[in-house]
Amino acid sequence: LGGKSWCVHRGHSALFRAGLVLAEGPCSANCFASGEGQFPTRRLQHPRSLGHDASHCASWRPRSVRTNLAAAPEPGAADNVRTVAPFLVPEPFGPLFESRPEDGGDSVVIWLHSGGGNGAFALYTVGAELRQELPSTSFLFPTGPLRLPFPRWVNFGYDEVNVALENTSSLVDFGGLEGMDESVKYVHALIEYELARGIQPGRVFLAGFSQGGALALEAGLSSRARIGGIFGLSTFLLGSVPTGAQVVPVHLFHGDADPVVPLAWAEHTRTMLETAGVAASLRVYPGLWHSRCAEENADVVSVLRDSLH
Repeated sequence: LGGKSWCVHRGHSALFRAGLVLAEGPCSANCFASGEGQFPTRRLQHPRSLGHDASHCASWRPRSVRTNLAAAPEPGAADNVRTVAPFLVPEPFGPLFESRPEDGGDSVVIWLHSGGGNGAFALYTVGAELRQELPSTSFLFPTGPLRLPFPRWVNFGYDEVNVALENTSSLVDFGGLEGMDESVKYVHALIEYELARGIQPGRVFLAGFSQGGALALEAGLSSRARIGGIFGLSTFLLGSVPTGAQVVPVHLFHGDADPVVPLAWAEHTRTMLETAGVAASLRVYPGLWHSRCAEENADVVSVLRDSLH
């Protein structure tokens, strides 16, 4: 990637500074380990020489991390965007990665990575695809705490998974697992930050893959502000729908050949949401495992565009 950029690969954390440009290019590492890496990878290039602090590399310690393309909007920027102080990532979360249009953007998607993923990897894969299709939208890619053996938002581990694989309805018993409340507060803080920037609530979206989607559901439905929508890819609802949940549209996307998060979990999630009065849709992709595909990506972009108009 060159001497002026750091990346996250295979669990090694790092930092990208301001001014990243996404460009076509191969990657020397295998980037298909998680669903967020299903698409061809992109090379990250700096358009100008930037200072770099190597002490940020290979550390999951939280810090104020901004890969903001527009920390201070240029003259003529969108009228609704306000300049605010940099967001400070709270303990114990890892780096936050951002990709913003030069004018600050008129909407935002907060993408929550899967268990074992991280914000930089999501930026490098998901961000590369979505930025091309939605150039006026900002994208935030936070990183969860390092809960051994890998970064994850909530302690939904092998024991809980095995129970739920035997009995899908047991997912309702896993509300309030360690880490969820802490992660929800963090996502709420990110939402509030975007509102402070001047983004309207209806133009804020949460999205997540697998465990990240479970957090997106919990945080989006319990947010103070009624956001524009929640996108859950290969995901599931842990516990019950929050009391007093916001009536936020939920869009679920799932492969029917997923051996990690079975389709039955998505169907259970939709039923739970609809029973609680939350509008939910479910798109199913034949033959898709615990991953993403081009058709699903196109559907996510299409729903986002419809929600923004």
